[in-house]
Amino acid sequence: PFLSMSQNAGFASAVRGSKEGCEAILKKSLTPLLNDPTIPKDAAFFKNLTSGLDKLLIEVALEKARKNQLEASKMLGINRNTLRKRMKLYGLSSE
Repeated sequence: PFLSMSQNAGFASAVRGSKEGCEAILKKSLTPLLNDPTIPKDAAFFKNLTSGLDKLLIEVALEKARKNQLEASKMLGINRNTLRKRMKLYGLSSE
């Protein structure tokens, strides 16, 4: 998995605490992937990585907001229309 249970707990704490803590957890989690010589580090790799994280964040926000798009968009700090566009892009249900 992307984050172990202890990393997940640390991540949650870091997110509540500071930007630097959040970045440290992400760096620790992503370093093995980024250092893997068998994975080409091209534009597709980084696009897939960022879009995958974006999709995951949207899914989590929608779940926490009980599918309320306005509340989810506030959690993410984006406009509701931007959220809807990204949901469509990632094939996420709006229901």
